[in-house]
Amino acid sequence: QCWIQFPLPVTAAMGWAKYITRQCRCCTGSSIEFKDIDLRHQTQRHYPGRRFHDLSFREQVDILRDALRPDNNLIDPHSTGMRWWDLLIVLCLVFMGIVTPYEVIFIGPLRWTNWLFVVNRCVDAVFVV
Repeated sequence: QCWIQFPLPVTAAMGWAKYITRQCRCCTGSSIEFKDIDLRHQTQRHYPGRRFHDLSFREQVDILRDALRPDNNLIDPHSTGMRWWDLLIVLCLVFMGIVTPYEVIFIGPLRWTNWLFVVNRCVDAVFVV
């Protein structure tokens, strides 16, 4: 996925900046996340004793890149992988909804050599994941 990041006007006297992270429409639609960045704090964390405006452009970029990195890893609910996972879960639920009542009523206990037993364990593994 591609991300575009661009700054809003920076207030140098206060030492903070607000950045917008915007996902391109070509990927999964438009989503915007606002994030406040305390430039003084970030500069002191990375380069103690220096000011943000005294740093080289590369050092400033490294600080901003680190500050804009997400704090946690989330799964994008609109990704192709999630759509396939949802389809797999629906198929497993339909299988369980149809086969389990039939199995309980007509077949009874299964042995590990039966193909239905193996398929049931595979479906169980999908639900565990």
